[in-house]
Amino acid sequence: MNLLSSRLHHIVRTRIAAGSMAIPSLPAITMQILGQLQRPEVDLGRVSDLIGRDAGLTSQLLRIARSAAYGGRSDIQTLDQVTTFLGINRLRTAVVEVAARKMFRSRDPLISSACDRLWEHSLAVGILTRELVRLSSAPIDSEVSYLAGLLHDVGKPLVAGLLLDAERQLSAFEEEDRWVDGSAWIACVDELHRSLGMFLATSWNLPAIVQTAISDCDTYDLSTPLAIGNIVRTADCLALREGIALRSPDPCSVQGGLLVGAALLEIDLEYLEELAVALPERVREHLSA
Repeated sequence: MNLLSSRLHHIVRTRIAAGSMAIPSLPAITMQILGQLQRPEVDLGRVSDLIGRDAGLTSQLLRIARSAAYGGRSDIQTLDQVTTFLGINRLRTAVVEVAARKMFRSRDPLISSACDRLWEHSLAVGILTRELVRLSSAPIDSEVSYLAGLLHDVGKPLVAGLLLDAERQLSAFEEEDRWVDGSAWIACVDELHRSLGMFLATSWNLPAIVQTAISDCDTYDLSTPLAIGNIVRTADCLALREGIALRSPDPCSVQGGLLVGAALLEIDLEYLEELAVALPERVREHLSA
């Protein structure tokens, strides 16, 4: 790592340690909706009214409820139909997914392209995590498991944003030497994104399972085979093997990870691989939702 890269790395680490970074907060209306959905007795009419106050969210949820990714119906026209069709758990998932998508956008063209690929990978891991939970009979809610997979790398675009801010502080930086093209960016993101992802998950009051997945999915926990971190890591390896990734993975490492995951979850490797056959199509369905 050269001197400039080291300075960028230091700036970002210092800001994270000091807590002086702007973590995107959930919109007030989104927080109200999620609060309503967490009540012991949910009033879906009240939830529909809250959603209707946000035109963007209304449009997104209508598209989701009509999409193939959610097994939707083209005749859905009203928010009452949306909330009834999706139900409490899937509606909560959809609301968080809409909010999370904004974390994977950037005005910087190069960062934007990387974030698009990362979002596709996140969708793939979310889809596979939900399937693996069902197959393994892990005692985890399927919708929460989807969010765990979807958000496992949510800290990466946040670190990228911090690096952009750090770059602006170094006014002498030459344009042709942009750090975003170098290995320094990848190294910095890989080192720091877990702590930032956890910070966001905590501030958004996401379920503990999601927070655990973010913090634990880099390595397998051999002592707890059905741990959410193990399931997300297996899903991550499978998505990487299918080429749905930010960058090309090491094939040996990925295959080794799949072998360990299959053994821990007690799922035959061939059956595990069958899950990925239609994965690109399923990701495209989510992207079009």
